[in-house]
Amino acid sequence: YHSVENIGIIVMGLGLAMVGQSRGQPTWVALGMAGCLLHVWNHGLFKSLLFLCAGAVVHETGTRQIDKLGGLARRMPRTAALFFLGAVAICGIPPLNGFVSEWFVYLGLLQSTAHPASATWSATALAIPVLAVTGGLALACFVKVYGCVFLGSARTNHVSNATEASRAMLAPMAVLGMLCIGIGLFPMAVAPSLARASDTWVHHHHALSNVSGLAPLWILSAIAVSLWLAGWIAFRLLAKHMQISGIESACTWGCGYTRPTARIQYT
Repeated sequence: YHSVENIGIIVMGLGLAMVGQSRGQPTWVALGMAGCLLHVWNHGLFKSLLFLCAGAVVHETGTRQIDKLGGLARRMPRTAALFFLGAVAICGIPPLNGFVSEWFVYLGLLQSTAHPASATWSATALAIPVLAVTGGLALACFVKVYGCVFLGSARTNHVSNATEASRAMLAPMAVLGMLCIGIGLFPMAVAPSLARASDTWVHHHHALSNVSGLAPLWILSAIAVSLWLAGWIAFRLLAKHMQISGIESACTWGCGYTRPTARIQYT
């Protein structure tokens, strides 16, 4: 389903570029082609990362049924962190690479809606909320799968026998994860290649670095990184405070009942 979704985003960018070419709008072509081609790369990166993480889970637990898992973040913390990274990227959340390619498509669609007299205005205006809805559905999906597989407590003995994946399995995941981070934080590193590709369509130099609206990428990435770091620091400080103060943790929704089974946990 997510392959269908992401290929739909790719085709949406390609369609925007084709409309821009037919209307003589080089900005639409540049942004549409940039979003299309970059999302091809990004999809290959974060989807491969998620597949490898899922393969590590299947290898260590011996099952593909997520309802038989749970609590794997304690036994496979590196795999859980890398899967989380891929999930954030595929949902198009800054500051990772999935956000950058979708941002290009968003910018192109917004540019096209600035021409209400165009015959394609209604279609491009409708595409904006459609693209937003796909991101929301992706987020809901991965919140569920991450919670059921990696959070909570183990539901069966498949998890109790699991150990962290080997270095040979973790190494390619880490490489893919670093590429997702790198493109997200430094999108201008790939902009020249994307600009050359769009130039072949319009035969006009139209560098993406000069397109109005790309500058906020740096601002949004900086804000996102700051929020992630602030959340991590707050979590570490809270954990340290609980340890020093002798505060004990309890089950979520315990409500006085401290021995729930794995079947009644909140997922």
